[in-house]
Amino acid sequence: MTNQTDDVYRLVVENPPAAISRWDRNLQLLFANPAFVGKTGFDLGQLGGKTIREMEQPDAITAPWMEKLQQVWDTGQPAEHHHLFPTPTEQVFWHIYFLPELGPDGQVASVLAIGWDLTDLKKAEWNLPDANQQATERYRALFNSLDAGFCIIEVLFDASGQAFDYRFLETNYSFEKQTGLAQAVGKTMKEMAPAHEQHWFDLYGNIARTGEPARFENAARALGHYYEGYAFRIDAPAEQHVAILFNDVTERKRTEEALRVADARFRLFVTATSEIVYRMSPDWQQMYSLEGKQFLADTRDPSLTWLAEYIPNSDMALVQAAITAAIQSKSTFELEHHVIRVDGSLGWVFSRAVPFLNEHGDIIEWFGTASDITERKRAEEALQITKDRLQALIENLPGGAVFVVNREMRYLVAAGEALITAGFTPQDLVGHTVAEAMPPEMATVYEQKYQQALAGKPFEHEHMAHGRVFISRGVPLSDSTGVNSSVITISYDITERKQAEEKLKQFSELLEQQVVERTQALSESRDLLQSVFDTTLLSFSVLKAVRDEKGALTDFKIVLVNKELARETGRPDLVGKLYSVEFPGIKPAGLYDLMLRVVETGEPDQVEYYYPHEGFNKWYAAMFVKMDDGLVASNLDITERKLAEAELTRNLTILKQAEEVAGMGSWEYDYITGQFYWSEGMYHLFGLPVDREKSPEIYLEYVLAEDRAIAEKLVDTIKNHPQALEETLRIRVKEQVITLQVKTIVLRDDLERPYKMMGVDLDVSQLKNLEQENLVMRLEQQKALLLAIMDVQQEERKRISEALHNGVGQILYATKLNLDQIAEQVSKEMIAPTAKLLSAAIQETRRVSHELVPMVLQDFGLTRAMEELCRNYIPSTLTVNCEVDLEERLASYLELAIYRIAQELLTNVAKHAQATEVDLLLMQEDGQITLKVRDNGQGLSSENGKKKGLGLRTIADRVKLLNGTFILTASPSGKGILVVIQLPVPA
Repeated sequence: MTNQTDDVYRLVVENPPAAISRWDRNLQLLFANPAFVGKTGFDLGQLGGKTIREMEQPDAITAPWMEKLQQVWDTGQPAEHHHLFPTPTEQVFWHIYFLPELGPDGQVASVLAIGWDLTDLKKAEWNLPDANQQATERYRALFNSLDAGFCIIEVLFDASGQAFDYRFLETNYSFEKQTGLAQAVGKTMKEMAPAHEQHWFDLYGNIARTGEPARFENAARALGHYYEGYAFRIDAPAEQHVAILFNDVTERKRTEEALRVADARFRLFVTATSEIVYRMSPDWQQMYSLEGKQFLADTRDPSLTWLAEYIPNSDMALVQAAITAAIQSKSTFELEHHVIRVDGSLGWVFSRAVPFLNEHGDIIEWFGTASDITERKRAEEALQITKDRLQALIENLPGGAVFVVNREMRYLVAAGEALITAGFTPQDLVGHTVAEAMPPEMATVYEQKYQQALAGKPFEHEHMAHGRVFISRGVPLSDSTGVNSSVITISYDITERKQAEEKLKQFSELLEQQVVERTQALSESRDLLQSVFDTTLLSFSVLKAVRDEKGALTDFKIVLVNKELARETGRPDLVGKLYSVEFPGIKPAGLYDLMLRVVETGEPDQVEYYYPHEGFNKWYAAMFVKMDDGLVASNLDITERKLAEAELTRNLTILKQAEEVAGMGSWEYDYITGQFYWSEGMYHLFGLPVDREKSPEIYLEYVLAEDRAIAEKLVDTIKNHPQALEETLRIRVKEQVITLQVKTIVLRDDLERPYKMMGVDLDVSQLKNLEQENLVMRLEQQKALLLAIMDVQQEERKRISEALHNGVGQILYATKLNLDQIAEQVSKEMIAPTAKLLSAAIQETRRVSHELVPMVLQDFGLTRAMEELCRNYIPSTLTVNCEVDLEERLASYLELAIYRIAQELLTNVAKHAQATEVDLLLMQEDGQITLKVRDNGQGLSSENGKKKGLGLRTIADRVKLLNGTFILTASPSGKGILVVIQLPVPA
């Protein structure tokens, strides 16, 4: 019987004048109401747990009493008993009803004794002729004093003996309050409630026929209530009268239903929010059950061998120690440990269990959940491996060394091959100051350099030690508050490089002399022209068109090849042969069609292609230029570059996949129906039951105040501005702050209308610490990647510049010489336009070659290079106003990047803007570089303003890699545009 039922019984039995008590199976008193105490004169505090015999009553009273009480326990049927009972004031005559109380299993749980004091009634019967009237009045007073509803009914049967209705003969005052039926005496139930259920008529009909009382608890839906009570037959059987004592338990039933629903929701919540759920015995010897969620094997039946089944030997002692500590302190068990997964492999879990205590504070059971943290543990292990590898890299850096010095000029780290080469060991430096560890002449210089770096200015310094040349580069390291707390310096032994540079300088001087000599010799001998032709790394060939009798081009005849082509193909015998016959793969490769198009249109064309035919299996860059009725073809082997690009693409793809984390929750927003769908993982993230209504605004309910602007942007994007989005915000769920990374994509139909947005919410709380630790490393890697890309670009530009200068440029010079030889045979008017075009081509080739490798930038810095760039436009119709205000020279990679950006912007203005004037401003202020370019051209029209051109997109991407900003602004008048680029100066 529930506590609520007890409360209802107490309310019923404590108020009426009847003496009511409850007795257990040992015939001992469990409860007595105030009327029982008042009537008997007993002290209730001394009666609990005693039988009536132990209450010091005569055996003549206790024996019949206990006999009747035992009878009810044995039969489960009510019984009546009359007896005298001595009290301190008088002899009381009792009429006792013994009523069995049934438990949930249908067995007698206790016996209720209701005693009526009939002393006055008996005296009236003995002494007064009107005693019956007085007894009736007392009975009526007692009858109406009950808080419980009470009525006497006459059951009505039809001809077949089926109960179909009943009439009310008597009701007490509580009857109307309990049922809502007024003035019921004399009326039938169907008169007052026509829809009253048949099961009530069957119940009372059976009691009237058989005389067997019944306890009931059922719904009276026609009255809108739920009742529990006790009904029994009274008077002669033929009267078919039934007395009913009942209470309205509607509120209790609603509470029980609410508890049942709450329990179901709780179980659903546990299932939805925990990957693994388990229950343990108080001493953890037995596992009652485990829901493994396909991570661990399920345990449906109690197990005594769970420890060996789930915990590997390596973690057995750790787990047992944590269990012992939790049991001894009766506190929460929490532990990260290995487990044996369902497939037999080892995994990691974070396990947490709480003890359930009884009223005495003893543990009766443990309830626990466990989360799969295998991926996090693997990430932590990978991070440690990365740290170890970094340390190993420092210690084994080829020809280099790494030093870290704090603000006190004390060495914290000193390691590397160059350290030994310079005559030191790590023990000579670590823990010592610069002044203590270094020779005086070196200590003074390095202290100045380190102080310079701590002030935010990186340094680069070359010096000699032990007959070797070293270069040291130092940058500041900041602590968690952003204050520069130390300096990291990397030193390299550059002795061999210095020697190579000297030799290269000598070789360059010699090479320049040779170029002069060869240039002079070109005018004297075609053989010398062929030697220059053969020194290029490009594979050159001159092809003549082969046509049939109708003039259709059928093939190309090889007229001339250089040595590089002969070496590359292994065919020194190509001259005079047909191109497609010797290299049939040009047709399936698409080269033949390209060659035909160049001959037909006269427009040069180029292509990069993979050639798997004739055993080559290489990548080439080819260019075809029409010459008379034929072609000049050049090919360059770019296999290494292509393989490097493919490897870079593959590595980037792997990196992107590695950075993706498993989704903790996903959702969809349907723009057609406006519905917001959640996966179970989303309910887990927000700690909500799965039947909770939700909308995008739920982010606003849970987001922290500091991140509310992000949540508002997210909700607005979901509902009003569909677009791909990636945001990170923090929410509070049950006093716990969770960091969510939200990624979205938009699905569109054929008309580009959005019809659904899909999103993933990732709990990245535990990864934040790892991200913070990796931040510095990632920034350094990003910078290193950018510098590597820029180096590759610069090398490629240099290669192309050399190819233009030594290849195409030389061919153009040779062509001009040939043209000069035939000038005497042709009229001046015919030869002049061709000579002019050829001179312009030579000049343009030189200009492009110099632009690709701006030597003034390397030799004199960005200021001179920018001024030289602006002066290049003086001969043109475009006036360039240039203003450069830089505080000092910048890092070489940054100067090159700014120069290329300015060069590309001016080229765009010259080619596309139709402008006559452009202003260029380059300035350095407060650790920031600002580049502004404004023109008076045609601006951004509605057609060309729809999207950035390739050049502007390339500039924007480069600025982004340099952690800068790119702003493109159109003039309100529609004339001209303003480009503003801001780049941070590295500390």
